[in-house]
Amino acid sequence: MRSLNDTIHRALTVIAALSTLGCSGDITQSLSEGPVDISGSYDGIASGIDAGRSFQEVLVEFTFFQTDTVLSGGFEINTGSGTLTGRTNAGTESFTIELELTQINPCPGEFTADGEVRQGTTLGGAITLGIVGTYQGTYCEGDVTADYFVELRR
Repeated sequence: MRSLNDTIHRALTVIAALSTLGCSGDITQSLSEGPVDISGSYDGIASGIDAGRSFQEVLVEFTFFQTDTVLSGGFEINTGSGTLTGRTNAGTESFTIELELTQINPCPGEFTADGEVRQGTTLGGAITLGIVGTYQGTYCEGDVTADYFVELRR
């Protein structure tokens, strides 16, 4: 995974680009054309509450494999990792995902997550795909609630 400072810098650059452009969707097709393939590895940051303790800018990684609107893959958040399943929901106004995450390491846990897929262009002109959302659930140390932002790794 990237260093924390590199990830934060990239995430802030992408957030600024996405918010100023107001873009959403996919690199190759519009949202109204049906399912959009978001397969790939995404890096980013999360901040929230873990077992009653606040955390800021923890590294997050999602890997998605998509068939039609069905997602599968894996995740790594701080010291936890596991598998994920979910669905994409393409609409004319937004493109969202809904996920169920099963933590395997370092101990069992169950989480749900949602997010909005956004497309933008960086200052250098490259097309960027990111996901902004929330996740919540419980694992061996307690309850977790967090916001996250991840960017498609190039």
